[in-house]
Formats: sequence, structure tokens, C-alpha cells
Amino acid sequence: LPTKALALSKGFALRFTASANHDVVRVSPAGIPSGNAPFTLEAWTLYEGGDGHVLTYGRDDNNSEDVALFATNGGQICLWRAGHEDICSGVPWPQDGRFHHVAVTWDQTAIGYFLDGTPVQDRFHPPFNYGEANFLRIGNTLGFRPRQWQGVLDEVRISKGVRYSQA
Repeated sequence: LPTKALALSKGFALRFTASANHDVVRVSPAGIPSGNAPFTLEAWTLYEGGDGHVLTYGRDDNNSEDVALFATNGGQICLWRAGHEDICSGVPWPQDGRFHHVAVTWDQTAIGYFLDGTPVQDRFHPPFNYGEANFLRIGNTLGFRPRQWQGVLDEVRISKGVRYSQA
């Protein structure tokens, strides 16, 4: 795994494997959305199977107030919501050896899932609260149930507000 300085440089992608369960890039969580604020989580991903987190941010290491974009349940695109709830799209993460852009949005009433710029799922979800972030991790969550990303990640982004819409 490249160093953090190298990982944050332009022109480099991060490769993660399941062989090292604690490979992770830690980044300052300054400016990350909190409370019930709208957000967008997105990344260019090359998925190579398994259950794994693209990015995780939150308040503590036991996932009680965390938000994450990840793959699980047979490789579905999912959002982890504060309070131990997997909110999965039912849409499989492409596993074809190519990079794909994956995004999840929260607009305070619904969760939107996007694959390569196309809306693939929109589901109502009651408001949820998540606290001010104390950490941001790329490639793994180190809480009670570590989930190492398997594949390559590039251009990971967290935005305040919804960057994509279903319409």
C-alpha cells in the first residue's frame, strides 16, 4: 500500500487486498457533513469481490455513529448508516476488471445510488443522525467488524449536499 502522502498525490490509485486486514488510509475528517445534513459519497472503483468499505467516517471505532460506502451482501452497492444498518441497493457492484464510478447521496428523505452517472436505485429512508466526524478511513473500517476493500480505489470524494439527482 502506498504511503499517505503518495496516496493523496495526483496520478495514483490505491490497491487493497484481503491479505492485510488492517490496510487503511487515514485522512483528516475536517469539513465532512454531520448531523442530518445532505451528502454525497463517491469514488472510482475497481471491485475485485468480497465485503469491503470504500470509505468510512464517523465518531468512534465501534460503528455506532458512522457512515460508509461499501460492498456487501453478494457484492451490492451499500450505505452503512449510523446504528448498525446496512442499506443496500440491490444493485451489484460491477466486477468486470474495469473502473466504475459509484456514488451514494442522502438528501434528508431518500438515498440515491448511482453507477457510472446513471441512477440505479432511489429509496425513501427516514432521517438519521450522525455526529461530527472524528475520523475518515479509506479502504477499511477498523471497528467491531473490519471490512477490507478488495480492489482499487481512485478519486474518493465526500461532499456536503447532493451532487447528483434521480431526475
